[in-house]
Amino acid sequence: MQRYYWRYPSDVAGIILVDPSNEEAAMQTIPEMKAAVAANRARRTREMEDWRATNKWPPQQFPSELPADLRARLVAASASRNWWEARFGEGALPDLEVSMSPERRRIAVPFVVIRAQWRNPPGWSDEVMARFRRHWREAQDEIASRSGHTKVVETTSGHDVPIEAPAVIVNEIRLMAREVWSLARSSRTAKIESS
Repeated sequence: MQRYYWRYPSDVAGIILVDPSNEEAAMQTIPEMKAAVAANRARRTREMEDWRATNKWPPQQFPSELPADLRARLVAASASRNWWEARFGEGALPDLEVSMSPERRRIAVPFVVIRAQWRNPPGWSDEVMARFRRHWREAQDEIASRSGHTKVVETTSGHDVPIEAPAVIVNEIRLMAREVWSLARSSRTAKIESS
């Protein structure tokens, strides 16, 4: 979302990020997270090789909290090469590792960062989880600092905020729409008065 804004700023009136990761500030994550991501990527690489060779694509699992009709459509759509190639590809986008200067990371539109409370992954001690949460918070604090119009919203949900706390997101979208509408109306009024 931010990279789209940095490339096409006139197309964006406001940004809401839901428990975002920070890829731009070159902040090193904890070793345990790096190892978990690498292990997951290696496992998925092997799976993708098998699925490509057999042309058998498994359905993805989706949270039971989703509406039944939506869940059924997603499960059906997920059992395809296009689905899995897209999911696998997003983990290796060419610009994920591009570090940007603080000036280039600035955001001049209303900006919301919705922050989740991560649950302990299997096998992680409380000490490792505390270090990860500290790192994640520092990374999100840096994201929040990119704009003078930032609002940080704390949730009690885990990382899957759209599933666990959709009302939080809906509320922020409504508030953002009102703010953007108000700013646009004020700008039009100022242009008319100056004419």
